Amino acid sequence: MSIRLLIALLTSAVVGATVGGAGWLATSRATNALGHHVEEELRLSAETALDRLYQDVAQRESNLRALALQPVMQLILEDDPDRELGDALDSFARHDPVFLHLRAYDGAGHLVAGEREAFLRPTPRPWTLAEMAQGRSRAYGPQGNLFVIAVPVPAPYDRRELMGVLEAELDWDRLVRFDHLPAGAEAILWGPDGRVLARGGADARGRTTSGLMVAEARM
Repeated sequence: MSIRLLIALLTSAVVGATVGGAGWLATSRATNALGHHVEEELRLSAETALDRLYQDVAQRESNLRALALQPVMQLILEDDPDRELGDALDSFARHDPVFLHLRAYDGAGHLVAGEREAFLRPTPRPWTLAEMAQGRSRAYGPQGNLFVIAVPVPAPYDRRELMGVLEAELDWDRLVRFDHLPAGAEAILWGPDGRVLARGGADARGRTTSGLMVAEARM
């Protein structure tokens, strides 16, 4: 999935919300007005969270693309004999706790640098070399608390040629935050496939309806 497509999908995500209260909301004008006010607060909170998510993902994708252009990445061609590339990836990740793991693959898809566990217990790559050869970044997930971004590493002599792939596993829970929600409220970010991508605030007991933001009060 491209970064552009990811943002489009998240834009189409549904935000549901439940609101705890001291009693059941009657259908009077006053309570209807209160419900609209709460829904507006929740909508603004959700939009703020989405905007921040877009910015955070885009910034980290940009940082990865910049790293992919560094001279140290050319050690992919030499299989990183002295682990200079591995050290560079470790140093990059230490400066941002959202990055859990960084891995570098050569043009044949073989792992060249990464955490020890990745060599001992290889996991299937979410991307393909054919996708990365198109020169665009890709995003995958979230799966559990993992969100993956893969960027192409171009050859220094011809940036149209794929020299390798830089893959980053990000902590999804650190990326998505719902701040400043009304007291007793919970915001839920739904993906286009109906999965809950993130949630924040109080425990939800209300219902969410596809395509709608629902605000309820219960005993």
